[in-house]
Amino acid sequence: MAQTDEELAALETRASKGDRRALSELCEAYQPRLVRFCARFLGLRGARDPGHTAEDVAQDAILRVYAKYRSGGNFQGFLYTVAVHLCIDERKRQVKEPKLIDLGDGDANIVMRSETNPTPDRVAANREVHREVHRVFERCRSNLTDEERTVFDLFVLSEETLSFRKIGKLIGRATHTVISRYKSARLKLARCLKEAGICE
Repeated sequence: MAQTDEELAALETRASKGDRRALSELCEAYQPRLVRFCARFLGLRGARDPGHTAEDVAQDAILRVYAKYRSGGNFQGFLYTVAVHLCIDERKRQVKEPKLIDLGDGDANIVMRSETNPTPDRVAANREVHREVHRVFERCRSNLTDEERTVFDLFVLSEETLSFRKIGKLIGRATHTVISRYKSARLKLARCLKEAGICE
């Protein structure tokens, strides 16, 4: 199994030319890395992932990439983009308290604060507010381009802090391009959320 960067690069070159055997070897080689990536993105590590959710998401990503990858494409960028979207879908299924999403420097923020000892009626009302905020946020997020959405998800929604440089390496884009996509995504989201009256 290929392990070094040079070996992986050679396999990517072959896969990009339509070599399905090389693609199969690439998928096998990247699977352990992808499991770790999904675990970090989902905030699931070791004992915190008894259901092996990260492994399941990574396996699903591998299967989709193997079925849909076409010659000439950036394998690593495609793989991690698929994995990010599947991780986001998985997080939607997880019951979690919404968090502050900072859209940065004077832009809108989504603020959802927990209450101490709320009444049952307040709990129900808060849940409905959280669901509505989530619906509006997902609608706004769906208006981003695929690349803007991937960069935003990796930089903001991942449980692991990733630099723009690392994100660029994952999706096969230059750092300045990643920064540009993030800024564009942030501005679009801020505008959409302000228009919906969701944020401060």
